[in-house]
Amino acid sequence: MKAAVYGINGLSIMDVDKPKLSKNEVLIKVHKAGICGTDKAIVSGDFIVPKPLIIGHEFSGIIEEVAPNISREVIGKRVVSEINIVCHKCYFCLINEKTHCLNRKAIGIDINGAFAEYVKVPFENIYFIPDNISMDEATFIEPIAACIRSFEIVSFKPKDNIVILGPGPIGLLSMQIAKKYGIGKVIVLGTKKDRLKIAKELGADLTINVLEENYIEKVLKETNGIGVDMVIEATGNPEGISEAIKLVRSRGKIIMKTTCGKYSNINATELVVKEVELIGTRCGPFDKAIDMLAKKEVEVLKLISHIFRLENILEAFKLINERKALKILIEI
Repeated sequence: MKAAVYGINGLSIMDVDKPKLSKNEVLIKVHKAGICGTDKAIVSGDFIVPKPLIIGHEFSGIIEEVAPNISREVIGKRVVSEINIVCHKCYFCLINEKTHCLNRKAIGIDINGAFAEYVKVPFENIYFIPDNISMDEATFIEPIAACIRSFEIVSFKPKDNIVILGPGPIGLLSMQIAKKYGIGKVIVLGTKKDRLKIAKELGADLTINVLEENYIEKVLKETNGIGVDMVIEATGNPEGISEAIKLVRSRGKIIMKTTCGKYSNINATELVVKEVELIGTRCGPFDKAIDMLAKKEVEVLKLISHIFRLENILEAFKLINERKALKILIEI
C-alpha cells in the first residue's frame, strides 16, 4: 500500500506492507486524514518520534477487515479512532485517566498512523460516525475532543472572558466550544486577516490583528484593565506562552494546546507574581465531540483550506510551513 513515511531522510511516499491484524484489531480503509500541528512538528524534526513511521492521527475511514474474534457485522461501517492505545493495567488506566497510560502508544506518533491507504487500530478505539456527519467533518472529531478537554480540565465561571491566542484549527475550534460552554466575551488574537475573518464569522466577539494594533492595551481596555480570566494558547509557537502571561489576569488560567516540540523561555517571575495557573491539555472525549458535531454546534468545513491527494502530501506540508493553509485534509 502507499503511505507517507517519516524516516531518516524526512517524509516520503513509499510502498509498504498492508498492516496485518492481531487479536481485537480492525483494519480501516482511510478516507481522509487531517494534517495536525503535531504532524508539522514531527516532519520539521522538532517533535521526536521513532523512525521509520507512518504519521497522521486525525482520520476517518471504513472498516474493511476485522480480527477473527471481532464481529464481521462492523465491516463497511464508517468510523474514526481514538489515537491512544492503552494497557488497562497501569495506575492511570485503573483510575480512568487512560490518555496518561504509562504504556501508551499513540497512532501516528509512536506507531504507524493514517497517512496511508490502511491503518489498523484496536476495536475498542473506534467510534461509529453518525449519518449526518460527513467523512470530511469526521476528521475533526479528534481535535474537537482535544478542545473539549480544555474546558473540562479547568474550572471556570459562566461569562468569564477568554482570549484565544492563535486562530488556527485548534484555536478556531476552541473558540466555538468556548461559546458552547457559556464563556462570556471571546477575543481572538492572530496575525492573518483571513483567519480572523473566519473567527468573526464563527462567533468571536472581538478579533485583534496583533500586527496592526496594540493588542495588550486593547485586551486590557475590554476587561477594565484586569486582563482575561483565561487564555487558550494555540499558536504552535513556543513563544506563545509568553504572550499569554501578559494577557491573563492575576490568578487567571492559561491552557496550553501547542505541541511544537520546542522549549519555551518564559518570564517565570511574572507567572509567579500573578499566581497564574498554567495547564497543559491534550486528548479528549470522542463521544462528546461526535455529539457536538452531529448537533451542528461546531462548524468545521469552513476551516478546510485545501485537500491534497496522498501522493502530493509534501506540497501540503510546504504550504503549511509557508503559513498559506489553514487546515489541509489528505485524501487517500
